[in-house]
Amino acid sequence: NDSVYPGVRLDRTVIVTHLFVLDVFRAGSGDEHQVDWVMHGLGQVQDPAGCVPADLGQARGYRHFRNAREWRPAGGRVALTWRDKGMETSAQFAFPASARLLLAEDPHPSEEKPELGELEMELLRSTVIIRVRAKQTVFISLWAFDPSPVAMPSLDVKAGRADEDVVLATSSAGKTVTWRLPRAEGSVERMG
Repeated sequence: NDSVYPGVRLDRTVIVTHLFVLDVFRAGSGDEHQVDWVMHGLGQVQDPAGCVPADLGQARGYRHFRNAREWRPAGGRVALTWRDKGMETSAQFAFPASARLLLAEDPHPSEEKPELGELEMELLRSTVIIRVRAKQTVFISLWAFDPSPVAMPSLDVKAGRADEDVVLATSSAGKTVTWRLPRAEGSVERMG
């Protein structure tokens, strides 16, 4: 999409399988911009060692977050797990090494009564924000919803630049599949 922000091209591919969800988001421009990749999850994420308090400011889209923390993982790769009431969602992220990783809590759901139309109370939610300042960037995440460590898929980024084709290998249940996501117009290609 070239019409969301002037001079910026946004490109997102989501692949849904019965074992995982693969999400690749690219942003590109001739000028440097701050790009935030944001994902809300059900439950809470345990803080990785080295988290420090952060201020997300009062700008639209950020002022509602609480308890913001920043973490700078080494190497541009991280795995996080959201947990709440017996539910577990795990994700692996690949992102530029210069990125900042921010964690925050969404507003607490109403504790008095369910929202109109809800049958039961809403679960707690927390958010991960991966922030980078660049002309071109790509964020890659692999999501699994089975808490079994045996079923946790793995992600290998073979080529991961925003201005080129992205090539990934996913391994799950003893099977490895390579995916090519073209930069230009074209279809996702599953190899193997």
